Amino acid sequence: MFNREFVEEVKKKIDIVALIERYVALQKSGNYMRGLCPFHSDSDPSFYVSPSKGYFHCFGCGESGDAISFIQKIENLSFTEAVVKAAEFAGVPIPEDFKMSTAYDAYTATLSKVAKAYHQVLFEEEGQKILDYLLSKRKLTLETIKKFQIGFSPENRTFIRKIQSKQGVSKDELIKAGVALSRNGEIIDRFAGRIMIPIFNETGRIIALGGRATGSTSGAKYINSPETRYFKKKEVLFNLNYAKKAIKSLDYVVVAEGYFDVMALFEAGVENVVGVLGTALTERHLMAVKNFTSNILLFYDSDDAGLKASIRSIELAEKLGFSIAVARYSDAKDPSDLFCSKGSKAIREILANAVPAPVFRVDFAERSIDISTGQGKKKLVNLLKTSAIKYKNIGDSASYDMLLRALSERTGFPEENLKGYFKGENKGNIEQDIEKTKLTPLERELMRVYFSRPDLRKRIVRALELSEVGSTKKLIPMLKKSLEIEELLKTAPRELGEELLQLSEDVISNEIAQRIVEDIETRVGASLIMEQIKELDRKIELAADQETKNSLLIRRLELSRLLRKTREGGDNHGR
Repeated sequence: MFNREFVEEVKKKIDIVALIERYVALQKSGNYMRGLCPFHSDSDPSFYVSPSKGYFHCFGCGESGDAISFIQKIENLSFTEAVVKAAEFAGVPIPEDFKMSTAYDAYTATLSKVAKAYHQVLFEEEGQKILDYLLSKRKLTLETIKKFQIGFSPENRTFIRKIQSKQGVSKDELIKAGVALSRNGEIIDRFAGRIMIPIFNETGRIIALGGRATGSTSGAKYINSPETRYFKKKEVLFNLNYAKKAIKSLDYVVVAEGYFDVMALFEAGVENVVGVLGTALTERHLMAVKNFTSNILLFYDSDDAGLKASIRSIELAEKLGFSIAVARYSDAKDPSDLFCSKGSKAIREILANAVPAPVFRVDFAERSIDISTGQGKKKLVNLLKTSAIKYKNIGDSASYDMLLRALSERTGFPEENLKGYFKGENKGNIEQDIEKTKLTPLERELMRVYFSRPDLRKRIVRALELSEVGSTKKLIPMLKKSLEIEELLKTAPRELGEELLQLSEDVISNEIAQRIVEDIETRVGASLIMEQIKELDRKIELAADQETKNSLLIRRLELSRLLRKTREGGDNHGR
């Protein structure tokens, strides 16, 4: 047992809020922190934590205590084991005479000895092929291999017995640590023939092992140690022990899926990277990084499963108040493959170009929809309506605006119309926007001339820019290059493309083309002048003093004269 002075020192130095936030999402409530109780089914937050007094209490189920008793209850540990874990969390050194006094210490010591033995094999004849594979195929440096203590478990049955004798580990200890299996009175290495990766907890203790299959290994590609009271996949993030300092310094964490993804990113200079262990990102994972940052960058596999996992992670992380971005790439299957084929520079570029979660939501939804049609665009909007409303309801205006902007860019629907639609207002505006995938009469006339009279194209583009264009707005950069129908069809939505194709075959005479352009230029000019007059009328009405009003009235008179001349010019064109 620990003496009372040591236990009191741990209680004094531990941050009970930071500890409990690894398991429970807490919010400030006066002088306390409040959340849903982890010890009973709680829908109305009844669990309170006092930062100043260092205790917790639940008004629902009655559970209460200090930091050590919380660890005991939540982890199902003995008092001594809970003190060790609390001391590690608080950074309080454990007295030497108690170092090997707990089952937890014995368990981690066994795994540490086994990991050391596996690592040594890598530099012997039996591990030479694996070392070459790590260096040449995985592009890992010797420094990284040693840092992560990567090893190899030979396939011969005698190696596990060598560990027993050389490392001084008993058969029972190997079985309890999940390294060995007992069959017919003989122990067998669970990981025989596999590349070995130690799994550390946040404080740097080895609490499990991961094994990757090699060419001759049968069974699953990856296996981990069996779960124990000290190791649960849904709670442990690979590499957090090394990454936490960089995460705190950079104020964001990169989350990858596999061991080799993490090590490849680390090799590429990404020190703030962690990995999930063959499981989905969980609330416990997120609470583990909450103490260091509230910003996450997901760097998952590029396949369909990886994209879906990104969406699930976004949903969970946003509920807990995280800001999320997603790395996008398509020329590799995972970060490790990307690093091996493209190198560190490609990794850095992808990280720099990661997209915010709202934009990724639009990207993901768009994959399954044909947005070249008006109805397809409406379907995309409806798919993302729930996300938009959620952002609005939780007061995340930045994410709401990003989602609207991305949707507007993909569909061509104005942001104001989308806002109204999400509020349940102005539904007709979206229907009108869908209709805008078809050309207006003015646009039809101008595009007929565009295809018939290449010499008038500059004037046509100018008229389209000045008018209230709908469908052709996105095509204007193409029209400025005087591109022909074949190139325009590559950019135009399907419905618009069909109209353009028809118009390109509708040849008109030079005289009619000239008259159409002049007439539209007059109409557009008159329309713009009228808009300016309306704006001046509004300013005149709101003018604070007579001097300002007089100045505005003079400008209005000038515009009225200009409008009259423009209309007269248009009449002359028609004679």
